[in-house]
Amino acid sequence: MTYPELLSILPYVVMISGIMVIVLMISFLRNHLTTVTVSIFLLLASLISIPYSLEHGSGGISGFMNLDGYTAFFNCLFIFSALVTVLFSKRYLSGRLGNPDEFYLLLLISTLGAMVLAAAEHFAVFLLGLEIMSISLYVLVAYPEEGNPPLEAALKYLVLSGVASTTMLFGMALVYNATGTLNVSGLAAGVPGIADGDQRFLVVGHGLLIIGLAFKLSLVPLHMWTPDVVQGAPAPVSGYLATVSKAAVFAFLMRYIFESDAVTYPAILQVLAFVAVLSMVVGNLLALRQRNLKRLLAYSSIAHAGYLIITVIVLVTVVGFRESAEAAMFYLVGYTLMTLVAFGCGEKDWIALGVI
Repeated sequence: MTYPELLSILPYVVMISGIMVIVLMISFLRNHLTTVTVSIFLLLASLISIPYSLEHGSGGISGFMNLDGYTAFFNCLFIFSALVTVLFSKRYLSGRLGNPDEFYLLLLISTLGAMVLAAAEHFAVFLLGLEIMSISLYVLVAYPEEGNPPLEAALKYLVLSGVASTTMLFGMALVYNATGTLNVSGLAAGVPGIADGDQRFLVVGHGLLIIGLAFKLSLVPLHMWTPDVVQGAPAPVSGYLATVSKAAVFAFLMRYIFESDAVTYPAILQVLAFVAVLSMVVGNLLALRQRNLKRLLAYSSIAHAGYLIITVIVLVTVVGFRESAEAAMFYLVGYTLMTLVAFGCGEKDWIALGVI
């Protein structure tokens, strides 16, 4: 690895180094306030390193990670969301049973996975980032030691997420069988030389990949896990799950759709359009029926995922990647801020208002 490439991944190096420091710190010194303070400084250091790496780095690791302005935006969004979640979690975990220090460690590891997802240019890197993010989230959802709802929510998320990951792996295998590459940016270049019989494998592979990503985005009809998981998880984790995990998957989806030309196939484009409309309608209508605020916000996030898919559709049919990405980024900033504030109010406040 060259020095410019090392500078490109500086935010990731800072995150990994900080995570190792926190692991050692927890091993020898357990103090809630100290762990929160170190986590905040680590996130701020990662945030500061992003513009420096963008200016002095080489733009990524060729064929594996693309560390351009698009990635930098999402990394800033993830780190800011994690920072807000840390602050809200301090209040949530204070006075509860058990050791809260590992909570922040898992949150930082999940944020690192989201950052890897945003930069992924290779299916292996995508899968690595997805699992780093998801495995930490399974534990975060079940983190409270009291009560069964968190454990039930984590189990549902674990099982269904495993099915989605398996579906995507099968889709990757079919795409590789047709194109001979696992590099996202190289998929479109290999399409003209594909035989007619392999074209079917490629379409099915793209379809399975999009189905798995649709589950992660909780698009209808793959949305049934979302209300139960969001309701059972701690409030700060619910906010993180509704923002960072979805934005990370969406960041990869948009890059994948643009660079692989997957939606040039009419069937895939029509399915995406149908799912987007269905998510907007079903998410909003079911939100109207909820008496629990966390479930209402969960159905709202389903509708918002449908809105985001519209930007993917117009990327191909109306405008280019730059205009579509700018629209999605602008939307995600507002959605992330409002969702974190809503979940950050805390369950004690919701109980007092009688909405949970």
